[in-house]
Amino acid sequence: MKKANAVLITIIIMLVLTIIAGAGAYYYLNSKEESASQTIPKDITTQNIQEIETEKKTESLSKIGPLYPLDKFTLNLISDQGNVYLLVKLDLELSTKELKNELDAKNAVIRDAIIRILTSKSLEELSSDEGKERAIDEIINDLNSMLHDGYIKNIYITKFVIQ
Repeated sequence: MKKANAVLITIIIMLVLTIIAGAGAYYYLNSKEESASQTIPKDITTQNIQEIETEKKTESLSKIGPLYPLDKFTLNLISDQGNVYLLVKLDLELSTKELKNELDAKNAVIRDAIIRILTSKSLEELSSDEGKERAIDEIINDLNSMLHDGYIKNIYITKFVIQ
């Protein structure tokens, strides 16, 4: 009887230790994920911005940063179908409102960069959602490499016509 009680107590102690070890491992792994998600990258890229702005897709309108509307662009696109024109209007979402002054000063350079990127794309590339997203990511990365007073968080397409 004493031997059976000793075995039972040993089993109970092992179960309690297993539960405690599992809880400790769970806590340790979750604290690692939280601290990793709170690090801020030094180089701003589209991927880093997406990590910084993890809930960008589900943000409420009140959380959207200041917007900087650009004049519309009318461009020729690369196409096997002859002359194809793109009319596009973009609004830049800024990290800070102070960035507006820098964008005003660099407006010509910003428009040139956007024109160069969009005109390097084919009709087929810009016709798909994935192609538009890749072009927007490329524009964000290019513009952010020129900025010092903040960064472009997102670009909203407010008009997009291909003819």
